[in-house]
Amino acid sequence: MRRRQTVDAAAERGFSLVEVVVGVFLLLFMLMGLGAASGYALKQTTRSKLDIGEWALLQAKMDSLIAVGAASVTNGSDVINGQALQWQVQGGSPKHILVVFDRTRSDLEGAISDTLVLYLSNGS
Repeated sequence: MRRRQTVDAAAERGFSLVEVVVGVFLLLFMLMGLGAASGYALKQTTRSKLDIGEWALLQAKMDSLIAVGAASVTNGSDVINGQALQWQVQGGSPKHILVVFDRTRSDLEGAISDTLVLYLSNGS
């Protein structure tokens, strides 16, 4: 009977201090990884929000070039949110418009240059 009490007492003794410390460090390590991933996701979301705003303004500018019409569109430049935008008209019909959008950001290294091609015809 005494042997049975010893086994029950050993089964009920709980966690050791080493097991608790290891568990806490594992939990801390996982939470630090989750915090780093959350910070990265927030940075990318902010960058995407800026990109979407700039692309919407760029789309509006391209729509205004379309509204001018193929017969009247000429070379030009503009500024969108402090970023340079240039377009160059080439060709006859359809006209080939090369749109270059140069951007710089404090969170990126260097500049980004996006090139878009727009084709306009006289509709005939």
